[in-house]
Amino acid sequence: MGESGEKGFKGISGLTSELDLVALKASMHRQSVRHRVNGTDASSASSESQTSTNRTRPQKTGRESSNKSNGDSKSQAQDGMAIGIAVALVILVILGIWLLVDVKQEGSPTSPREEVVVYSESFHVTAAVLNVRSTPSTDSPVIAKLSKGETVYGSWSTQAKKNGWRQIKFGDRTGWVSTSYLKRGTAEQAKIEQCKADATRPSTGQILNRNGSGHHTIVVRNGPNGDIIAKLKDKSGNEIVSFYVRENETATVKTIPEGYFKFQFATGKYYSASCGGKFMEGMRVSEDPEYAHYKTTNSGYTRYSSIMQYTLNQVRGGNLKMKSVPLGRF
Repeated sequence: MGESGEKGFKGISGLTSELDLVALKASMHRQSVRHRVNGTDASSASSESQTSTNRTRPQKTGRESSNKSNGDSKSQAQDGMAIGIAVALVILVILGIWLLVDVKQEGSPTSPREEVVVYSESFHVTAAVLNVRSTPSTDSPVIAKLSKGETVYGSWSTQAKKNGWRQIKFGDRTGWVSTSYLKRGTAEQAKIEQCKADATRPSTGQILNRNGSGHHTIVVRNGPNGDIIAKLKDKSGNEIVSFYVRENETATVKTIPEGYFKFQFATGKYYSASCGGKFMEGMRVSEDPEYAHYKTTNSGYTRYSSIMQYTLNQVRGGNLKMKSVPLGRF
């Protein structure tokens, strides 16, 4: 194809040169004829000028010169028109050949492109044991076995889907499995969805976890920004107590032990006791950077216990300055 194309361009160049040569020869032929005519006219005019004594003859000569000038202009215009026509023909021929070659190239058969299979869609296994086969058939060899909950990856490509089978990637290997035992999303995502479906909403003040007991009190007034999980931790990071507070409600817990404890709270949606005792969506955690000292004081015969109060919506004169912390710190 490359050689024929090269010859084609040489043919165009040769044709251009040939048309230019024809135009040049035609121009030279007209110039030669014009020079012969002009020579004759010039000789006659010279002879008349030398022999004539009539004052009216130069007027005739002037008219002849004017006619000769007009003839020269017409001849030059004809030459320019011929050259312009020749150049236009050359350009049209070149364009015609170029279009013909381009159409042939577009019409030439090309090999079909292979569809690229990209494994970007996540699934997890729902069967206790799932066979992975080499081809989409129960008659093909089993090349691997997957366990329930394992995450695999599939493709949107039509090449990866055949009659209830799907080609998957697990690790660095690929194979075919029945779509009846696959569920969209990773196992972790499926678990979260199940936890959201089983979510509950505890009552305000309901204790979620407790370690130790005492006579001190914590009071938490929640604002309008959603339910919270309130929590106290000691300096070693051990959880002392956690409890639930619905939005715009107040919880009072009177069984806090003696010690230095830090207050934390988490906000979010879909609280699940069976999935770690946390919110399953949009969970965020804040804490008081200071430790509060829950202690007993004596005054004469009277013994006083501590009462710590936290108001989570902004109030005038409030001194609580919470800061955001990672979920792992809750």
